[in-house]
Amino acid sequence: MHPGGLRSRALRMKWHVAALRFEIAMLRHARILRKAGFRPDQARDEQGRWVEEGRDEESSGDQDIGDALELSAQRKPDGHHFVPRAVVSKFELSDDAISEFENAKTGKLFAEKHGWSAQHRTYNEAVEQKLEQFLKSNMTRAEDTSAGQARQFVDEIKWSRDPRIRGLNMKISTREIMHWIRRMPRAGD
Repeated sequence: MHPGGLRSRALRMKWHVAALRFEIAMLRHARILRKAGFRPDQARDEQGRWVEEGRDEESSGDQDIGDALELSAQRKPDGHHFVPRAVVSKFELSDDAISEFENAKTGKLFAEKHGWSAQHRTYNEAVEQKLEQFLKSNMTRAEDTSAGQARQFVDEIKWSRDPRIRGLNMKISTREIMHWIRRMPRAGD
């Protein structure tokens, strides 16, 4: 093999290792933020501090509960579902599993609109295949899937090495990271 080819392969491997380390760091950071209760859509005051959702700092607390619930529903984060609704609808899953899959998402995406694409169709097909395999390997019927099993499956999707799944998840994560990096103040600003 040509020495330049070996160098090129070594550099490519270094790049992949660095990308994986970065991805792991971002996932750990996201897990810590979730544990701390961080939600990017949570109401904030003028200084950027969190305020109780559905209330202004000056409000006396006598706000109608219906208004607070409506405000909360409007601010509910959405985003990329790790187990897409189109896949969930193909299985007669338990209510607990459906609820887990519905809540297993990235949260609001700020970069660009997360829409339908050929890559997303491939992602959906791969997740559907993985769910079929998961149900078979756990010897469970879709309607008997517990919330715990659903969470386990979501984790498998999040950490999947299948390029059809990992590719879209990394694309979305990278797009969000770059969105925020571009908005960071530069030195001297």
